[in-house]
Parts: sequence; structure tokens; C-alpha cells
Amino acid sequence: ALQEGSNALLESPTGTGKTLCLLCAVLGWRRQYMEDQRIKKMEERAHKAAEQKFDLAGKALASVPCRVIYSSRTHGQLSQVVKELKKTSYK
Repeated sequence: ALQEGSNALLESPTGTGKTLCLLCAVLGWRRQYMEDQRIKKMEERAHKAAEQKFDLAGKALASVPCRVIYSSRTHGQLSQVVKELKKTSYK
């Protein structure tokens, strides 16, 4: 669904770890997507530099917009997700 920009509907009982599982999966996908975009931009600039014969040194890469927005109904739910998320590599 992330690659295709479509929606996904998942169903599982309360307390099975859906939120953290999906959030970590999305953050992992985002990390890889951002790295792929960074490499793509570098390759495009290197190709352009070779064609136009200018130096790439010191040029900053443009940021690629890719945001993850998480929301919840209560502050307690948000606090619990943040607490659990801090235990992962996506701190």
C-alpha cells in the first residue's frame, strides 16, 4: 500500500500490537524511501554535473517530502505509543 500510495485495512483484536507493528513498518519503509531518494538525487546531480562540467562540492541535497502523521483519540494512547516506540530503533 505504501509503495502504491493506496490504502490498507487491517483488523486484529485489542492488545495485539497493531499500532507499534504498523508504525515501525511505515517508519522502516520511510527510512528506505528517503535513502533511495537521496541516492537518486545524487546520481541525477552527478549526471548533470558531468554534462555541464560543474563541481558538486558543497551543494546541499533538496529534501524529499515524506511525512508520517500519527494520531490517536486520547493522550494516554499517544503516550503509550511513544513509550513503546522509544524501545525500537525508530526513536
